[in-house]
Amino acid sequence: ERDNKRVQVLSLPDFRPLGSFGEGQMRSPYGLWLNAADDGAVDVYVTDNFMEGARYDVVPPLEQLDQRVRRYRLRFGPQGELAAESLGSFGDTGEANALRSRVGVVFQQFNLVPRLSVLTNVCLGFLGQMPRWRGTIGRFTKAQKLQAMRALTRVGIAEQALKRGSQLSGGQQQRAAIARALINDPLIVLADEPTGNLDTATGETILGIFEELRRQGRTIIM
Repeated sequence: ERDNKRVQVLSLPDFRPLGSFGEGQMRSPYGLWLNAADDGAVDVYVTDNFMEGARYDVVPPLEQLDQRVRRYRLRFGPQGELAAESLGSFGDTGEANALRSRVGVVFQQFNLVPRLSVLTNVCLGFLGQMPRWRGTIGRFTKAQKLQAMRALTRVGIAEQALKRGSQLSGGQQQRAAIARALINDPLIVLADEPTGNLDTATGETILGIFEELRRQGRTIIM
């Protein structure tokens, strides 16, 4: 509810109001994502425009930009009564708490650099967190390379690390793209039709990886 600056929770199919949350915190909520937790709770991520002015077209002070995505945990009692707990917010574009470090993106076209090794392609996920000069010449630290190898191991292609991106099959390229998206251990993974260019069998394998990530607590948006 943008006008009331809150999120209202309704019961289906009768649309019975169960409660609301976010009052006094949100400025102009416009989107939300849900992720079921193992204990029966529901984690909700709410995007807040958080702009100022009558038309919400004025950028707020820098110190307020870390409030653009808010996280809540919802629990429901025996009669459906709602209990909402605020788990904080993120969205700051500063070095310490960058929004890009909390969100991983998997592209339909993979977007790997063909002439670079798979390991270096995965390390490119660090570019937003390192000095520009180091990123320009590809000076990644040993710790970053080890983290990239762990990400490649997670998606099952660690043995392809030293091959060029152009030498991988379509399914392997998508796995490398997923590893790059996971390099910063994001809370949310945005996947743009990740199986659109893959055959059925490979697509099912990729979806299996996303399902495993979901079970680990990531929010997957496709």
